[in-house]
Amino acid sequence: MNVIIERWLKNRKKYKWEDTTSSGGDNPTNIKSEEVTCSKEDAPTPVNNRPPKRKKRRYYHDNYLAFGFVCSTQDGDLQRPLCVICKETLANESMRPAKLRRHLEAKHKEFCDKPMEYFASKQLELSTVEPKKPVCKAAATGRDNENAVLASYDVSLLIANSGIPHTIAEELILPAAKAIACRMHGPEAADNYNTISLSNTTVKRRIENMSENVKSQLLKRVFASQYYSLLLDESTDVCDKIYLLLFIRYEYQNKINEDFLFCHSLPADASSDDIFITLNDVILANLIGWPKCVGVCTDGSLISSSKYQRVLQRIQSIGPLIKLTHCCVHRESLAIRQMPVKLKTALDEAIQVVNMIKTCTSNSQVINILCQEMGSAHEQLLIHSQGHWLSRGKVLTRMFDLRDEIRLILIEKAFVGSEWFKDFTWLAMVAYLADIFAYLNDITLSLQGRTMTVFHVQEKIETFLVKLEMWIKYIQSSIFGAFPTLCDFLSISQLKITEETKSIFIEHLQSLQRNLREYFPVLDRNDLWIRDPFLVNVNDICDFSVEERNSFINLTQDLLMRSHFNQSNLGDFWLHAKTEHPLLASRALRYLMPFASTCLCEHAVSQLIFIKSKYRTRMNVEPDLRLKLSSIEPEIQNIVSTKQHQPSH
Repeated sequence: MNVIIERWLKNRKKYKWEDTTSSGGDNPTNIKSEEVTCSKEDAPTPVNNRPPKRKKRRYYHDNYLAFGFVCSTQDGDLQRPLCVICKETLANESMRPAKLRRHLEAKHKEFCDKPMEYFASKQLELSTVEPKKPVCKAAATGRDNENAVLASYDVSLLIANSGIPHTIAEELILPAAKAIACRMHGPEAADNYNTISLSNTTVKRRIENMSENVKSQLLKRVFASQYYSLLLDESTDVCDKIYLLLFIRYEYQNKINEDFLFCHSLPADASSDDIFITLNDVILANLIGWPKCVGVCTDGSLISSSKYQRVLQRIQSIGPLIKLTHCCVHRESLAIRQMPVKLKTALDEAIQVVNMIKTCTSNSQVINILCQEMGSAHEQLLIHSQGHWLSRGKVLTRMFDLRDEIRLILIEKAFVGSEWFKDFTWLAMVAYLADIFAYLNDITLSLQGRTMTVFHVQEKIETFLVKLEMWIKYIQSSIFGAFPTLCDFLSISQLKITEETKSIFIEHLQSLQRNLREYFPVLDRNDLWIRDPFLVNVNDICDFSVEERNSFINLTQDLLMRSHFNQSNLGDFWLHAKTEHPLLASRALRYLMPFASTCLCEHAVSQLIFIKSKYRTRMNVEPDLRLKLSSIEPEIQNIVSTKQHQPSH
């Protein structure tokens, strides 16, 4: 039996499949006798490898109109049923009465009892309507991707300029834009917004790219400028982290420009060497160079700090043209602090009353009700802050306007200050302080602004000094028209100010004169030609060289230059004169380039605190702060052209 089986195994036939369509190079040439080569067509077909059955193509019948379907041939000659009610096209396999009836009963149950004539009328309406073009829902490519990336940068720039968190793009802006597009233009238009990438990390990366672009533009401008000056300040954020802020003033396109340079964090124990190294690295790494620096401006706190005094001394030692400047607003605040004892006492008592009411919620509510019932012009007091110089005038004016309402509250609370509001002399002092601080607030506001120079500051101070001299003479003559709050109070009370009170007012005004002159000394006469070269005689200038003297004479006799001087500001005039009078213009620009106040840093600090809130303590604030503060627009088109246009997935 075993012998028979072995013989059968040796003589069995083995099929080897050969693909008739393939080349014969891969087929074996030597075939064993036991093997039989055959083609796939001749080979027996296995049972489990049967060819698939051909799908049956179905055709439309006129009776299908009774179910609300007509024939549609969108794909060549393949007929497909089209519903005349919902305009939905079904597959060819659905061309069966059972499936058509199921569609009608499931989606249009209310039309099941309609006769065929009703669907025939729908068919006529369908034929008169212009066929709707198919919507292409393919993925955006080419130009669409580029527009999506550009839109992503535009939205990121808006977010940086507003200072809001980056997550608002994905959580609110994109859904809102899609909702508007869907409502106004349809769902297909809203789907195009899906290609715009606005995730938190994407917006952060976009802002960083634009910040680097703005910084590179700024450095190119500063590098081409003949001179520049720096504005330095130090501040803390909500986490008490120390930041060093730096602004720069430079010339560009015949104008003096100001812009944000950098914002670096400092360790809490940073020494003067650490601060100087940070500044020096920024200047040298960006190829700006100290020799072109002509001024560094800081506020009073940095100048009084021994640590920053050493920093400023080192800066001045490496920059031969650097002139250190104390902020004019801080100098004014220091000059107005000194006043007679009785006047200072009246000021402290008035601030004490205001803070007593504002720091208690019930007192604030009571004064609000009293003001409404008595028909007062105001309904609340303003709280006084020692850190804000502009608060005193407004606080005192508001308190004096509501003095009757405040006195009622103080009487109810049994506060000792209620007696002050019955004292005529005390009220007269408060009214005088409200007026004088209102004038000082106006000066403080006028000293702030872009492209403010030392001449503008000196003109404001000199004007106020002349007014002080005039007010002293008025008070000596018992004329109080220059103080509107005090004048109204005297006319209502029908009382006269004593000689002692007038002497206190005069002493205070004279003190303001001395202190303002101490902090704002008279400018050097040899520099007045920069302010107005057409009003200065060349013989009155002592430090001119022969070349400068000849150039000055040519300048003052040029009628076109005189016309340009009358039509432009001081900095633009000397930049315009640089081509014809380079010696004079260079000397004038060195004098005009330094900052006069630190108002830009004060604004930057407020924006820093707003951007880096308690919910964003870990963020790197410099890119957002740069786009928020800089006047340079990022070159978004150039940024996008260097990147691959990847749409959102």
